[in-house]
Amino acid sequence: MLVLGRYIVFSMRGTNKKYDSFHNKDKSGSGTSDDVIDQKKEAAYKEAYEEILKNMLDRKVDFDSTYCPPDQKTPSILYTAIKNGCSVDLINKLIAKDTTDIHQLIYNKYADLSYTIFEWAIREGHSALVTDFIARPGFDVNRKSPSATHALAEAFYHNGNTKIFEELLNHPDIDFNKKDGMGATPLFILVNHSNEVQTINFLKALLTRYEKIDFDLVYNCGPEGQNTALQWAEAMAKSNQHAKDYPRLIQEAIEKKAKTLAHQ
Repeated sequence: MLVLGRYIVFSMRGTNKKYDSFHNKDKSGSGTSDDVIDQKKEAAYKEAYEEILKNMLDRKVDFDSTYCPPDQKTPSILYTAIKNGCSVDLINKLIAKDTTDIHQLIYNKYADLSYTIFEWAIREGHSALVTDFIARPGFDVNRKSPSATHALAEAFYHNGNTKIFEELLNHPDIDFNKKDGMGATPLFILVNHSNEVQTINFLKALLTRYEKIDFDLVYNCGPEGQNTALQWAEAMAKSNQHAKDYPRLIQEAIEKKAKTLAHQ
């Protein structure tokens, strides 16, 4: 079996025109900003990376896309393909070749973390891949690795990906009350990140599912120990202007849920 560490990156240099066209281009006097050139280089790198992987698959090169060398800081090929936003078709071919379980752990040596293939797709903002995964019959959207938090929180944490967040929010099997390793549900996690300006939009979206949220759950947070999400939101609002509307939003959701239950 061919062991691939930095092989793919090195192989692009001098052999792949799409990569070389930007990798070796002189920026001086081009009239183009460094940021634009960097973006073009990145796009060329990603396109070249996918092209080489496709060629390797077509030629039936024997390699393990999930392999991460233990003595090198080199991530697996599968992780890099997800990070680079490679096509869903290519990533599924890599998965089908080396594993049938998209909940398998894959290791990113750079970050020294191990997440599932599904979780990496969320964390890297690969929305098309997430859509493909969660549409599969019998897919467990609530299953997580020890390193990860709730899928909804992963979508919020990383790049503030609203598209992935909404897709997960609308999944019929999503468990809004599932706790992570620290005992926090998605609601607690959003309240706890009230210093982020964009959090309120995610919070509003989450609270539209008030019927499925258990507002009586408690979480060990703050100096006073256990708090409900409302209590914690009230505490956060006292010290953070971004959180000033959180208690009202959560209280309104609690009242809506009570009215709904009263009419059942």
